[in-house]
Order: sequence, then C-alpha cells, then structure tokens
Amino acid sequence: MITVVGLGYQENDLTMSGMKAITAAKKVFVRTAESKAGKALTKLVEGVTSFDYLYQSANDFDQLKQEIIKTLLEAGDCVFCVDGGGGDDPIVKELKKLTTIKIISGVTVEAYALSIYPDTSVQSKNASDVISNEFMIASDSTLIIKEIADKFLASELKLKLLDAYGEVDCIFVKNGKEQTINIVDLDRMKSYDYSTFIILPHQYFTDKKRFTIQDLYGIVYRLVAPDGCPWDKIQTHQSIRDCCLEEAYELVEAIELDDIDKMVEEAGDVLLQGVFHSNIAERAGEFTLNDVISGVCKKLLGRHLHIFSTEKAMSPDEAHAVWEKAKAIEKSQITYKDRMEQVATTLPALIRAGKIQKISEKMGFTQDSLQYWLDNINEELDEFLETRTEEEAGDVLYAVVRLIRSFGINPELALMTTIRKMIERFEKMEELALSRNLDFKTMKREDILALYDEVKNG
Repeated sequence: MITVVGLGYQENDLTMSGMKAITAAKKVFVRTAESKAGKALTKLVEGVTSFDYLYQSANDFDQLKQEIIKTLLEAGDCVFCVDGGGGDDPIVKELKKLTTIKIISGVTVEAYALSIYPDTSVQSKNASDVISNEFMIASDSTLIIKEIADKFLASELKLKLLDAYGEVDCIFVKNGKEQTINIVDLDRMKSYDYSTFIILPHQYFTDKKRFTIQDLYGIVYRLVAPDGCPWDKIQTHQSIRDCCLEEAYELVEAIELDDIDKMVEEAGDVLLQGVFHSNIAERAGEFTLNDVISGVCKKLLGRHLHIFSTEKAMSPDEAHAVWEKAKAIEKSQITYKDRMEQVATTLPALIRAGKIQKISEKMGFTQDSLQYWLDNINEELDEFLETRTEEEAGDVLYAVVRLIRSFGINPELALMTTIRKMIERFEKMEELALSRNLDFKTMKREDILALYDEVKNG
C-alpha cells in the first residue's frame, strides 16, 4: 500500500502522524525537495528519494505525473510525501484510481492561504485546471490557484485571469514568501515551482473591472429588491416580451454589419433577457436560472449524441440529422404535421414560412427545377391580381420565399439588407435635394423617381 503524507507548506508543518509513518517506512519518496516543506523533510530523514530529477526531464506535467505514478506503483509499500494536505495533490488523485492508498493529512494550501488572507468564502483550483477551456471562473469568492509550476503555465494563467478579472492585484506566494503583484506581472516573476500559488481576493460589484454570469444575476437580483429600481422590480414576462424580439434583432443587425463592439453589446442584451426572465420566474415560484441552464445543457447533451453517445456523424449534414432525430424524439414529433405545428407562431412570417418549407421538403415536397418555382410564382401572382385578396397575396409571398431559399438565401436577412439599403438611398436623396435646394413637398413624382434612379445608379 502507498501511504501519502501531507507535508504542509512550512518547515514545522509536518504532523506527528506523518512523521511516524515516514520513519516506519522502508521507502520514502518526496515529490520535490526544493520546497520549504521538502527541504525540512530531507533534513529530518535520511534516504528520501526526490522526484526533482523528473521535473528536468519531463516534457510536460502529464508526463511527469505518469513517471511518478509508475515509480510509486513499482515500489510497492512506500510513503509518498507531497506539499500541502496530501489529498489535494493532483498526482495523488490519479494514484487513488490505480491502487489502494492511505492519506495522512497535513496543512492544506487553503489553510495556509487563509492565514495570509482570511475569508469565509473560498474556492481553490490547480493552475492546469483553470487554464483549460472547460473551466469558468466565478469571481464571487476568494480564489486560490495552486501549482503554478513554471513560467509557461503562469503566462497561460495570466491570460485567463485578465479575461475574468481585468488588471487587478493578487497575492503571489512561493516558498512561504508572499508579495502583492498585478496579474499582468504573473509571468514575470523570478521563478516558480509546484508549491507556488496565488490568492485573488473577492471583489464587490462596484470594485470589479470584469464580471461573470453570477455577477449579472446578482446585479439583476439587486435591481429587483424591495429597495431596488422602481421600473425593474415591477416588470413581468408579458411586459418585457417585446424586448426579447428587439434585442435579438439588434444582435442580428450587429452581425450583419460585422460590428464586433456592437455584437458584444447586443449579445449582452440578449443574455440579460434570459437572466431577467429567470429572476422574474424565481420570484413567482415558476423556475430558476439554474433550471434554464440545466435545460439547455440537457438539450445539448441529448441532441449531440454523436459527441456524447454512440451515434456517428462525420459531416455537418450528418450531425444535423442526428440533432433533428433526437429533437423529434424529445418533442414527440411523430408526424410532419406535429413538427409544423411546433414551429413558433411568434416568429416573423418569412422565418416561419422557411421553417415550414424545410419540414415539407423532408417529406419530399420539393423540386429541383428552377423553372418550376418561377412558374409557381407567376401562377400565384396571376391569382392575386385577379382576386386581390390577402390569402392570394400570402401565396405569392410563400412562393417567393421558396424560390429565394432554393438559392441558399435566408429571406428574412435578405429583406433586412434591402430595407437597410433603401434607408441609405433615401438618406442620399435627401442630401442631394438639400444641396440643390429642392423640396420633396413641391417636387413632381417623376422628379423624385429620377432622383432615386440617380442615387441607385450613382
């Protein structure tokens, strides 16, 4: 059996239980003898084998971890000493999956950090976990980041923290020596080892430079408090439903304009709508933000079976087919009519028409001939001119939507582009009229049309 002993972080942190296990063992290994706790151990006990040589030869942390684990497993009954508490070491975590271990706890990095910066709300993470794409930093508590083993890791960590916190100060600790530095200097320190960690103190809303989704919900929660904003706290799902549409369209406009700054702003406004509705619902006992997040996560897992299950998809079309199949099962869509009826009635008519047409095309109701769709439009147009009814006008629009979609063009976006173009043309017409002392109120129709043609062809 392998006995893990936590050495703590200072020279005198080793417990009596830990010392007893070490002196009784035939083989004693220490992850590093370069830290304060490691150096203290090698002074107290002879014959301790350090893994420091692997830090020099290993290409990365994964290789280092595997080499240490391999050596320990081959050694059989032994003691493995690590800085900190013992159970908080990532190598120990992997070792536990492979063999039976016993842990004799020492002073954890969290306990040590709290002696430097006392707080009642703390989370701690390894630096390698923080820099992974999967990790989202929650800045609503004091954060301890451990095992900043080298400059490369410090550099990657700096980028992640700048995004989450901005240029704020943190407490940098190495070998028991602490100093306050700005995050921008995290990768500019003289040296690092696996005992190096930083403390990022909790910040209040008004002091923050960067925010998280938890911050957004906290701000909304404050706005709707009894002593909050008079307007925000009286809103309902119904009263702000138009805002959802407006914000979504403004985001689409920003995308169409390829305006990154505007995209950031409008995406935030769309996100706010989801958080605001969740807050309204929570106060009414309907649902919570976590219900919303859980629902969309379950949907993503359930509809990406080619990623999270046994389905196969090697192309975008195959992936879309998996999604549609899973969606049909999830929503109990047995017939094509079921699928059509579940297309939201609140969608703009052009978008809804396109979705209905996509479903009908999956039935086989489609045609490859361009002439067929042109003839269909002319037929519907003749019927409209004969009857001039709303129904026949709708048939014309529906047929035009089908033709436009056959070229891979989104009719809604196409019309939005044309509207924007028309506004720009009328702006230029007004500028020309002003420069020529012309007044649209007194101009003849043919002169206005001529001015339009000049702008259009200019």
